[in-house]
Amino acid sequence: MKTIINTTIAALALTAALPAQAQQVKTEISDGHIAPLSGKITYRNGKSRNVTVVRSWYNLSASAWQELHGVGEGGADVKVWLDSIAYVKDTSDKEFTVVLRSGTERTLGYNMYYMGFVLQDGDGGSEYVPMTGFKTLEFFGPCRKDSRDFAMFDQWKFSPYTGEKLVDIDR
Repeated sequence: MKTIINTTIAALALTAALPAQAQQVKTEISDGHIAPLSGKITYRNGKSRNVTVVRSWYNLSASAWQELHGVGEGGADVKVWLDSIAYVKDTSDKEFTVVLRSGTERTLGYNMYYMGFVLQDGDGGSEYVPMTGFKTLEFFGPCRKDSRDFAMFDQWKFSPYTGEKLVDIDR
């Protein structure tokens, strides 16, 4: 129940921030970790699409955009860098499993501060997806960027911000 209330509060707060988030996302590096990341989300109904994972939604700190937090064994707070994740799977209303690029799997419970992800699609749309709102989220790696560090979707051939031709990418 507490998770549902916190998720609702976070979603309402985030709704006001989404229009600004959808404009021009730049690549950022913090503590040696990069965002945003390219990925593929599969919803509970089986439909999937490619997205840019702009940030995590972590209520405790606005600067924790590149981290995923959960509760590990013994109630320990576990922090995982988004760019070290291969995918998130087995999401339920109580827990989720993180598979790291190294192959290590960690099943974590929700803490009251971590809520989900802010995603952007190739059409410029932006959305908040709570952890319970999807089946899997696969992380492909860092987004391409143009000469002004704006994040580019894999399917884009030209930067909409600079007009430059982008290097093709095969994922």
